[in-house]
Amino acid sequence: MTETGNGGAGEQSHTPSSLERLAEQVLDNPLEGEGDTAVPGEIARVLLQESYKGTFPHPDVLRRLNEVVENGAERAFGMTEIEQRHRHECDSRWLEAEIRYKDAETAAIGRESVDRRLIIWLVFIFLTLSLIGGFWAAMAGHSLGVGLAGGAGVLTALAGIWASRKKKDPEGNS
Repeated sequence: MTETGNGGAGEQSHTPSSLERLAEQVLDNPLEGEGDTAVPGEIARVLLQESYKGTFPHPDVLRRLNEVVENGAERAFGMTEIEQRHRHECDSRWLEAEIRYKDAETAAIGRESVDRRLIIWLVFIFLTLSLIGGFWAAMAGHSLGVGLAGGAGVLTALAGIWASRKKKDPEGNS
């Protein structure tokens, strides 16, 4: 499985991985016994189904990268570091944007709360003045004044309720 050459043109140098060495060893020393039906080639195929999961490439891959590209392993690590730095920068930007959004949302809720309180106070003042004006018109015998003051009071109350009701978000949050 290992290819070695004398440095001539067209020949490649191949360093076997740990699994390839283990597969060669199994092929050279097959299992013996009466009940064994395992074929050494099948064992080798199972052994060569290697999987590696990690942040960095497998060490054998890094060794081969150095064979193919000058300083290949160093360049691979450099690219990984650049990618990680970029990902952290993007995550930081996303977090800062999320914080700014929440701050703006909180400020908008505060402004909305002030607006509602102002509406409530204005409605209260106008209703009080309408009641006082309607009472004064009734005492003076002006039925038209009583109707106008009462109608203005009802309209003010309805307008205040309509203006101070909580608006729904487009997302369905209240």
